[in-house]
Amino acid sequence: SEILREEAISGLRKERWFDNRVATTIELYALEADEVLQIRKRYCDLDYIGTDEVDVDLFFHFVGETNCKKSYGLWLLDIIEAKKTSVITFSEYLHLVSSYSCLSKDDISKM
Repeated sequence: SEILREEAISGLRKERWFDNRVATTIELYALEADEVLQIRKRYCDLDYIGTDEVDVDLFFHFVGETNCKKSYGLWLLDIIEAKKTSVITFSEYLHLVSSYSCLSKDDISKM
């Protein structure tokens, strides 16, 4: 129900990584709290150094796109308004994963 969803999202607001971008991405993509937590877990796996930033090349390698940073990868980073093109924060990662997952392989191949 909507009340349970709001309660679960409210629990996320207590996390240090929860910011306005996370809230907006949750709303924009109708994400559930458990989906955000799964994405956060994957982010933490990629942030193996513990800097609370993920290397952009590592992200694209993880999703199976190796040379895309020179082409549409920079476009994706621009779309989400990433502050840097070398590393992304969790809120940027959540936004990027959510945006990227809306693209089909056909969409990607046209870029």
